[in-house]
Amino acid sequence: MSLLKRAITVAASALALCASSAALADAIVVRSSGPSAATYPVGHRLPTTGRIVLRAGDRVVLVGDGGSRTLAGPGNFPVRVSTQPVQSRAATLSRFINASGGSISRTGAVRGPGSEGLATPPSLWVVDITRSGTFCAVDLADVTLWRADPAGDTLFMVDDVTHPGTQASVAFVAGQNFRRWPTESLPLAEGASYSISGPGLTEPTRINIVSMGGATADVSAIATALADKGCTAQLALLGNELANSAP
Repeated sequence: MSLLKRAITVAASALALCASSAALADAIVVRSSGPSAATYPVGHRLPTTGRIVLRAGDRVVLVGDGGSRTLAGPGNFPVRVSTQPVQSRAATLSRFINASGGSISRTGAVRGPGSEGLATPPSLWVVDITRSGTFCAVDLADVTLWRADPAGDTLFMVDDVTHPGTQASVAFVAGQNFRRWPTESLPLAEGASYSISGPGLTEPTRINIVSMGGATADVSAIATALADKGCTAQLALLGNELANSAP
């Protein structure tokens, strides 16, 4: 076999392998409710060649293979999700998944109609000061804190758990849902843990910060990264947004 033919054969094999890997990629559960929620929790992976069995009252949102799919029980469904491309809802999802800390708030003001006073964060990339867990940040130098109730002036303390004694304050004034992370006095570090305490919190909120490693507008890639890094709260938020914007 000539070198040229061998190169063509190797290239063809590589393309076939990539296509096979893509076809066999897992789907990720990003929202789950109903009697089978414990069987299919948020972050659970399912082979796209398999099936999912749901009972009456079940509702599951899957992301993978460039698309998303919402399933409602009862029924026995194929896991494949490419039948409902995420791109068809790109306009609806764009603001939720693309907004970074800086584009949301520079002074703590809410940007965009209808975003003030929501019970859940209006962006995938803001830190809910009431929710502990692992948080994925697109840019460690550009992170925003969010509180659901903008009423009253409130002072919170942020402590670096990894380096005891290192802390900074964050002041919300009446009418503000957002405040920038105090980067100047307490820079965020990859893999570090932080504790947030203050009025309205029954116990300190503890968050672990991990980097997403760059921004992307691809919902499937975002869901995969969130699942891989253990950012299940954000994964659930993404699932809620997909479910709410489903046709």
